Amino acid sequence: RHNDILGQCFSIALMEILRTQVVQRFYAIATPVVARLWRRYGMQLAATIHGASGQEYKVVVGAVSEVAAALHVPLGLLASQSPAEPITQTTPID
Repeated sequence: RHNDILGQCFSIALMEILRTQVVQRFYAIATPVVARLWRRYGMQLAATIHGASGQEYKVVVGAVSEVAAALHVPLGLLASQSPAEPITQTTPID
């Protein structure tokens, strides 16, 4: 069993997304359990919402720099992959 495989997959996906797209933040809507997983990878809780069925969901958001840090991907490596301007630290959203 390899505990870091998911993190490695996210790292590869992050680099590929930044190679092809200009991205500043990532967003996700997830169940509370999956939202805890996203928080492990640099995302933060932005809101709690409820679906039509009443099911609770979490909206999570993460700046590229925070996600990269959680995945142990150097920002310099991301900047060389990205068509965007160099990545800098961002302030958390309110």
